[in-house]
This record gives sequence, structure tokens and C-alpha cells, in this order.
Amino acid sequence: MPPPTQLSIKASSVLRLIKEEASYLTETIQQRAAVAKLELAGADEYELRQPRQVLEQTIVMAPTVRKQLQAALGALSEALVGFHCLGGWNENGADKLQEAAPESESEENKAKARMALNNGRKVLEEHGVPK
Repeated sequence: MPPPTQLSIKASSVLRLIKEEASYLTETIQQRAAVAKLELAGADEYELRQPRQVLEQTIVMAPTVRKQLQAALGALSEALVGFHCLGGWNENGADKLQEAAPESESEENKAKARMALNNGRKVLEEHGVPK
């Protein structure tokens, strides 16, 4: 089995960060529900302290992961176009990527990278992160 290429490594990084962001979102929802449940049950402030702290830490991590995702998307974009500028995040980006991806990469790696790039952009757009 050949070693992974830089393109596949960058694509895998983006996919991992997408999953990580989704995980933090899910955890935030669960922690908010747990805190609300404790508050409705009339829990003491002492009992609420730890769940609230976990919720705050989870909320703080989401923007950090989004920044990492944004950086990883930039690196993946550069790798896809052979280190040439895409000219922005426009609707024609996918066509440019297909034409400019390095020839040494397999079609499977190129497709995985394009999919990761598009999915990552969708995640950032959902959260209003500037392009």
C-alpha cells in the first residue's frame, strides 16, 4: 500500500475537523439539556456548577475547531489547485478544482478532496463563518 499523499492527508484532516465540529455541536445540545433538567429539578448551585462549566468549555471549543477547519480548508484548496489561488470561494470553484488538481493524484483522492472541501465550506456557511 503506497503512503498517503499530501492531498489525501489534507482531505482527511478536513473530514476529521468536520466530525469534531459536529461532535461539539451535539455535546453542546446535550449539556444544555442536562443543565436545564437540573435547573427544573431545583438542583442546588453546587450541583449545577460542574455541568455549567462543561457546557461553557464545550461552547468555547466550537469556534476554535471552526478556525482550524477554516485553515485546513485553505490548505486543502491550495493542494487541490497545485498551490495556485482559487480566486475566492465562488460557485465555480468545483470546476476550477477539477481542472487544476495535481496530475499525480488519483481520481479517488481528487474526488475525496473536493467532497471534503465542499462539505467543510457548508459547515462554515451554516455557522456564518466568513469565507
